[in-house]
Amino acid sequence: MKRFDEISIASFAYHFQAATAVKTLSQAGFDTGRLSVVGRGYCSDRDGVGFHNVGGQIRMWENYGAFWGGLCELSAGGVFSTSPSTGPVVALGAIAALIQRQVAGAMSSSGASALVAALCGLGIPEDSVLDCEQTLRADGFLVFVHGRGAESTRAHAILAGLKPTRLDVHASPLARARRGHIIHVAA
Repeated sequence: MKRFDEISIASFAYHFQAATAVKTLSQAGFDTGRLSVVGRGYCSDRDGVGFHNVGGQIRMWENYGAFWGGLCELSAGGVFSTSPSTGPVVALGAIAALIQRQVAGAMSSSGASALVAALCGLGIPEDSVLDCEQTLRADGFLVFVHGRGAESTRAHAILAGLKPTRLDVHASPLARARRGHIIHVAA
């Protein structure tokens, strides 16, 4: 993942809100390689869940197949994982690579999910990580923006205008060490 100073995490109750956030950020000139979307969606026992990569594009089928397929511009990759706390989760974009590393590294010794371990690895405080899990358990969606300086401030303003249920900004561990603090903004 490219170097960043801050990560904004916006929680949305509905998939179309997350899609709007990605589209708005992309149209505002944000590099889609710095965006990620994580969500559960809903699958019953009768709905098939599939996920594969064809020619560098992610294809998925289930209730939100069109939504996930429409986010193929987040070409940094994708992952489908499951945990007891959140159930099945799909992650696209930069965060997917971090989750894949956690899975490959057999996750953390505490038994945390790959998503939790990836977020903690980014330096996101435990209370915010727990809020992310709560959003996913409620079938919500998370949009992440990795940014630097004015770019991060602009991303925050755009996301705030989209009225997420929660909006947090966290400094990366390196930036936190330089500045000595974390920024927390509740929407």
